[in-house]
Amino acid sequence: MLIYLNSTNQIHKMSVLSSKDRITQLKKRFYHEILPRLRDREPRLQGDTLFGPSPPNLLIGSFGYPRVYAGPMVSLDNPVSDYSRLYGRSYSEIVKTFVMSVRGKRPVQVRNNSRLIERMQEVALSYKTIDVEVDVKNRPTYTPEFNEDSIPYGYTTYLRDLRIVENPKVPRIVYSRLDDDLRASEFMYEMYEHGLDVYYISRLLTTGLLGRKPERKLVPTKWSITATDDILAKENMRVIREYPEIDRYYVYENEFLHNRFYILFLPGRWEYEQFEAWPEGSEWNNPSWGFNHEYEPYRGRTRYAELQAGGYYAARLPVTEHLRRLRRQARVIVFREIDQEYAIPVGVWQVRENVRHALMTGPTLTTDNLGEVFVYLDNRLKSGLSRYVRVSRILGQKRLFEG
Repeated sequence: MLIYLNSTNQIHKMSVLSSKDRITQLKKRFYHEILPRLRDREPRLQGDTLFGPSPPNLLIGSFGYPRVYAGPMVSLDNPVSDYSRLYGRSYSEIVKTFVMSVRGKRPVQVRNNSRLIERMQEVALSYKTIDVEVDVKNRPTYTPEFNEDSIPYGYTTYLRDLRIVENPKVPRIVYSRLDDDLRASEFMYEMYEHGLDVYYISRLLTTGLLGRKPERKLVPTKWSITATDDILAKENMRVIREYPEIDRYYVYENEFLHNRFYILFLPGRWEYEQFEAWPEGSEWNNPSWGFNHEYEPYRGRTRYAELQAGGYYAARLPVTEHLRRLRRQARVIVFREIDQEYAIPVGVWQVRENVRHALMTGPTLTTDNLGEVFVYLDNRLKSGLSRYVRVSRILGQKRLFEG
């Protein structure tokens, strides 16, 4: 579903540019800022070997599945293994952090127990940065890749071999349970309950370390990120459906990397709804807004959230975490507004951290009056509230006062 609405209360003191032109300018600006650093830190090979820290991320592609490209990421700058630590940094700094990296890749079958895959798994098991040596077929070339669901990267090279030059730092609970014949979902939730973050857990799933032993296989990175968010949220939902309902209205909000989130909690049994909105107009001084919509009822959804993809699941997980902390259930609506300045996507981790920080900060509005909520949101959403209300499965007039 795609809806357009005009915003008449916005004044942009900018030259008239199309959205496409503006995004092109932003990308050129980033490249202009990044290229000097890339020249200073260009990958230096010793023979045909690249040495450096792996964040310790690995990228498993999805194109050509079940024969995919797989390999480690080697950082040329300051590696980051836990993306939550990027929260609060500037947009340009985050983009630079990611593109200052080399992706080693090699075609492999997803069902694969070769020595190379075993080494990749050892890298993935480390919760801290680990130094590696990568034998390559060619000099790394600067081919930046930007994808909404996964992190960007800068250089690419074809991988011959991989060696680990220090011992991986593996959490004790993982080390003790990895050889047990558990379903992937069981293992993931157990690790989650022990405090391991979703970034580490999805990495284990990506590299084929989880599941019943005969069924283990590599999982494309962007699939594993969404699967991790989905599996953990579903287990949280199973728990929160047993909790009493909230009895007031709460609004939480946060903005990071030109993405604004407003999260509305309403009394009632668990339901979840999410909107994404973005400027679509060809003129910046009078933009129109487009948006899409995803919804799931009390018992959950059975179809993939095609319109919002990984962003839907990345926002829903921290919402379920928050309700578990409160020991309550509620109807929840997430409004996401994406400004045109968000020209280079950095992955759905920013959605997850945006929502988490909104909920950690506390509500900006608490009230017993739904009308007050409507006025509050209408004044803050750049695209206004009225069209959302017309589409919403939760805010529909007949549902406003249902228990």
